[in-house]
Amino acid sequence: MNTERRGSPRKPLKVAAVVQATGAPPIAGKTADVSLNGLSVVLSVDLPPGYTCLVNFDIPMKQWGKHHLSLKARVAYSVCGSEGFRIGMQFLDVDRDAETTIRTYTMG
Repeated sequence: MNTERRGSPRKPLKVAAVVQATGAPPIAGKTADVSLNGLSVVLSVDLPPGYTCLVNFDIPMKQWGKHHLSLKARVAYSVCGSEGFRIGMQFLDVDRDAETTIRTYTMG
């Protein structure tokens, strides 16, 4: 039985990420995977569901080199693990360029 809840394919992505919310210090972490709908990131701090922030990360693209993305996201879930908190983020307001970059990466 497939329990996948995402509406689009996800692909592993292991790059540095920075999470930033208004009035809060930036939080450095590392991505785990990405899809058109969102991103999973591992952080040293927990973030509550519903927390809204900007998440900044690079996607390596063969044809373009690194492509930097800064996307508004909402925390969907947080799970504590051995490496920290695995935070599932749902993207909000993804522009066409970011969508094309993510689609190209996840389908490649």
